[in-house]
Amino acid sequence: MAEYIAVGQRICEFSLEALGSAGWKEFARGTTVGYKRLFRFDPVTASKVRLRIFDSRVCPTVSGLGLYFAPSLKEILGS
Repeated sequence: MAEYIAVGQRICEFSLEALGSAGWKEFARGTTVGYKRLFRFDPVTASKVRLRIFDSRVCPTVSGLGLYFAPSLKEILGS
């Protein structure tokens, strides 16, 4: 996720939620985003994903949001 940083860092608190058979469920939560914010979380299966912004300094300016599947750090490091 990334903010349009030319107008400043604005997002103070947010969460990512996935829509499954039981409804919306939070799978990541964070504070500042800035130029680029990367998260690692357990695999999620969902029909939709939403970003909820709970607090921002002024109007939030999200410039990008992407979800990618990557192996866990344990798999990468061989632990």
